[in-house]
Amino acid sequence: MKKLFLYSSLLLLLSGCDEIREFKVNYQAPDCIGIYSVHCTDIRIQQAIFKNKKFRQEFIDGQQSATQEFGHDRYQQLLGLLDQKIKHLEDQRPNLFFRLFKGDETYYADVDYGDAIDAEVIRLVHENERRIQANQSVSQPVAETPAPEAVNLTEGDPIKTASVQNDEFVPASHPSYKYPYTFQIIAPTSEEEMDQSIYTVIHTTKGTIHFSAAHLSAWQDGIFKDMKVGDCIYFTTNDLPTEKVGTGPFFESYISEPEHVSCDSI
Repeated sequence: MKKLFLYSSLLLLLSGCDEIREFKVNYQAPDCIGIYSVHCTDIRIQQAIFKNKKFRQEFIDGQQSATQEFGHDRYQQLLGLLDQKIKHLEDQRPNLFFRLFKGDETYYADVDYGDAIDAEVIRLVHENERRIQANQSVSQPVAETPAPEAVNLTEGDPIKTASVQNDEFVPASHPSYKYPYTFQIIAPTSEEEMDQSIYTVIHTTKGTIHFSAAHLSAWQDGIFKDMKVGDCIYFTTNDLPTEKVGTGPFFESYISEPEHVSCDSI
């Protein structure tokens, strides 16, 4: 009986290891902003791994709705790419010797966060969008409407003071998203921790914009982090951003796939 109790306790301990490690990584992450030591590089890579694992689990939990939208074969392709991304990121971590004995030294090796894998995921998502649009146009032609104008947050658009988050899996792109936004980047993308939550932060001509990491997929986050100064990005959402005093707009719900666009649209 005692052996059974010890075995059960060990299983419970092991099942919580990932959660404990993720908590420790997220706790240390804010101290690593702008620091490129071995330790901080490893922290950033581990964050990316946990984020991809969490999204993979959401993708599995929402298998029925995801399969309806993407089809069985494309769903399996996307799931395989998520597994490939996680394995790739694990291979990018500094080796054990560096992590144990050279944690404070600058890490000079180039880190590949899986941009090629993200690009393939984006290609599959766009391909699926085109397939859905083609099917809709055949079955039910829709009258042409002018493209929505980009919303300029500096021109008095309404901003909600509260938001309701939905933890149910929602695909990254959805044709019903109704509020369009276009921003021009003026500084590299960063990360911030606020109220025990992680945010991806873009710095734009319209101010500093925060995106809840809990509502960004791995490839959406990768698109933001790959943006360069002068790039223009477009996305849509169903919810208006919230505003926190002195910090600017916060998008705390799902957004569509961010797209690079011409800056003439701003």
